[in-house]
Amino acid sequence: DTATTCRVRCLDTFAGPLVLLAQVSDYDRERNDPVLLAIVDLDNLKTLNDTGGHQLGDLALKRVATALRASVRAKDLVARIGGDEFAIVAAGLSIEQAQVRLQRVVSELVAMPLDTDTHFRVSVTTGLALSSPGDTIASLLTRADRALYRGKRSGKSGVFVDPPTPEPAH
Repeated sequence: DTATTCRVRCLDTFAGPLVLLAQVSDYDRERNDPVLLAIVDLDNLKTLNDTGGHQLGDLALKRVATALRASVRAKDLVARIGGDEFAIVAAGLSIEQAQVRLQRVVSELVAMPLDTDTHFRVSVTTGLALSSPGDTIASLLTRADRALYRGKRSGKSGVFVDPPTPEPAH
């Protein structure tokens, strides 16, 4: 099917996860399942690269990718969408379930040093948004991004949720 083909071919491009998000979103809108989008940002990657070297930065990215993949179901998507950002796309999962899973990832990453030679620890900030009726891909991305930046402003390292936009009164 198209979503599986896109998982294989599109993930090396920044547009790939967004194309898959559109396909998952369309599929789940038909089933009335909300789509969850998480944007996960590796905190302080530039500082880590500058201080510990790019090999340590690469190790941090790999550690985050591995932890994220281990935290999701087989049908969910985890993709790197930028230098230090990852996206998770999931359907049929509540915001609370996602928040618990991702907070566990945050805690596990911070608890384990990157290597035995340094004191560096990996931390991530995550913005979560759950689609609501009338959401577009752009509005869902905006809401997940808004939650991420709220987290960055409040001290980083955590999971931050953007509530769905309220329905207009009729």
